[in-house]
Amino acid sequence: MAEGDSQNNSSAVSPSNGPAEGEAAQNAQQARQPSTAESFFAITKSLIIRGLVIYFISSFFRKPQPTQDVGPNGAALPPRIPSLNLFENGTNVEMYVFLSESDRNPDFDNSHALIWKHDNLVYGDWTAGPYGDGTFKLSTKLTTTEKLKNNGSIYLHVYFTKPVSQFGDTPQSLKTKLTATTTIHGVKQLNKFKRLKFQRTQNLLTGQTEASLEEIKKAETIKSEVVSHWHPNLTINLVTDQTNWVEGSVPPPLNEYIEFLPDGGHYKPAVFFNDYWNMLRDYSPINSTVTSLDLTLTYQPLSLFKWQIYSAQTMKSKWSVNSLLGDQDEPEDEDIEFLPDGGHYKPAVFFNDYWNMLRDYSPINSTVTSLDLTLTYQPLSLFKWQIYSAQTMKSKWSVNSLLGDQDEPEDEGIKSMQLESYHSYMNLMSSLFLPSGFIMMTPQLFINYKLKSVAHLPWRMMSYKCLNTFIDDIFAFVIKMPTMYRLGCLRDG
Repeated sequence: MAEGDSQNNSSAVSPSNGPAEGEAAQNAQQARQPSTAESFFAITKSLIIRGLVIYFISSFFRKPQPTQDVGPNGAALPPRIPSLNLFENGTNVEMYVFLSESDRNPDFDNSHALIWKHDNLVYGDWTAGPYGDGTFKLSTKLTTTEKLKNNGSIYLHVYFTKPVSQFGDTPQSLKTKLTATTTIHGVKQLNKFKRLKFQRTQNLLTGQTEASLEEIKKAETIKSEVVSHWHPNLTINLVTDQTNWVEGSVPPPLNEYIEFLPDGGHYKPAVFFNDYWNMLRDYSPINSTVTSLDLTLTYQPLSLFKWQIYSAQTMKSKWSVNSLLGDQDEPEDEDIEFLPDGGHYKPAVFFNDYWNMLRDYSPINSTVTSLDLTLTYQPLSLFKWQIYSAQTMKSKWSVNSLLGDQDEPEDEGIKSMQLESYHSYMNLMSSLFLPSGFIMMTPQLFINYKLKSVAHLPWRMMSYKCLNTFIDDIFAFVIKMPTMYRLGCLRDG
């Protein structure tokens, strides 16, 4: 009976304790919920953090505000507007070419100074001329003066202007026409000063020398001399472009060629004298024995892209070490020989015997009656050609080659190159493995989208993950590491 009473008592007590425990749990849950003020503070804090992150990120990519020009009195000047090209496409243009020993203005009164007049040019026409490419050529001879023979200079003056009927053909009218503010004027020094070195050298076998008697006499007294040189070819380029340049914001070195009109609304097209393809070794000295010089001028329109390339190369040559020292020797031609004839080159023929082991060579003596020869034709990429050429040059200047002795150690380089090819293969496989991580993320993204697992993350955990990922990506692009590993860090996003 006691056991039954105890069981009845326990069963009677348990229903009475159940509602009390549920009410206590509900009260504890309500006690854990934040108040309205706490929720507002948490939301405000999250918005402030996000705003700061967005502000710092956008500040890296924000363009600086343009500074406003200030006049001499401290007053702000009106903003500069983009200028238009003075010559629109299809504008009729006249070209006048003069020769003069002055770099300022030619002698308009001298009828022999005007060597070329072309009044049938159209700005922006790329199909004119006898060759159908917009080019015109002129070949002439000029008589050397005493000043030019004694290291003097001669300049080419080129004028481009619109046809104006109010001016006649008299020298005074022509001078007024070509000195107007709307006329384009370009000046180019035709001769170049090059340093000649005199040496008393001769062939040890024949005892003869290639130097002239005059050079041999100068070698006894001086080591070098600056002499004026001449090249018979020059190209006159008129840049054809309709870019709206703003005065003061033209990037160098283009700003040296763009000239703006006083009104600020137009600019003159650039005149570029292209002598980039003139080899330095093709220049001939101008001395007392030279009575006449050949000159071939070519007019050709030039695009903005090519003009930028030529201008950059001209600036590079101007600031080169040889140019600063006043010495321009033959090595400058090596950069030009790669693309002779204005943009064409001959394909290279390379005889590849690099993989022939030295131990496989057999001696040729009186007992040999026949030789086996196997020739293989195979196209070669530029990258492999560079490798083979570098290895050939390395073998040519090795110690064994200079001493006339090539032993077995040369074969070790070929074996190491084979090992490097395997290393390159493994490097390629690792590079392919890293992008595969992005592919493996695709199922996880689909699962997160279906289960909406990201939406249920607490805001603190979500903010932590975002900041952690952002900092990880920033350091990946700051610390020096391979590019593929940097891209692999983006998988955390």
